[in-house]
Amino acid sequence: MTASLSQTLLKLLLSFAAAEAESPPAEPVCDDGSSPYDENGEPNLECEIDECAVGEPLCWSERLDICYDHGGAENGSCQLLDKACRNGLSCWGLYITCVGEWSCRDSQWWGCGRGTCLEPKR
Repeated sequence: MTASLSQTLLKLLLSFAAAEAESPPAEPVCDDGSSPYDENGEPNLECEIDECAVGEPLCWSERLDICYDHGGAENGSCQLLDKACRNGLSCWGLYITCVGEWSCRDSQWWGCGRGTCLEPKR
């Protein structure tokens, strides 16, 4: 194999790796297989993700188990980032993208009016 062909193949492989690294995360899917949004782009308020609905007071705390010791104190293995939302649409977006612990502080009939997502910093 010639040097230029090797360099071309290497550049091609690196460009594929970079494209994969830059691609946005996949949209979450509801437990029933549906999209978190309806056909009009509105939140699908029937959507539950990992058995959690957007209006739940606390979900997914087990996702942060690696960050705490048996006594419940932070063990230093994670830096935690506390994200907050203050209206229905921003809370919906935060809920469907939360990779940590979700908490709705103000549940409304249409979802969550104020919530938080506590997750490890990346």
